[in-house]
Amino acid sequence: MSAATSAAAMDDFRNRLRIMLGIDMHELEAAGVILHGDRNAWVIFSQDPFRFFIRANDATAEKIWSVIERRAARLPPHG
Repeated sequence: MSAATSAAAMDDFRNRLRIMLGIDMHELEAAGVILHGDRNAWVIFSQDPFRFFIRANDATAEKIWSVIERRAARLPPHG
């Protein structure tokens, strides 16, 4: 992997981590990650979304990833 490719991959990864920090409760509800109005699940996610994602089962992690990818698709290209 070239240095430019590696830097671009790292930028993409960091952007997705930032996106995860900005996910809103209504997005998790709409994606089926948490039940509508489940404040307890929201607090657990919002306090440490990275841990929530890592500990999630595959189906839940895929739902969170789809939220992240939707937001990432709206970002302007970098380069």
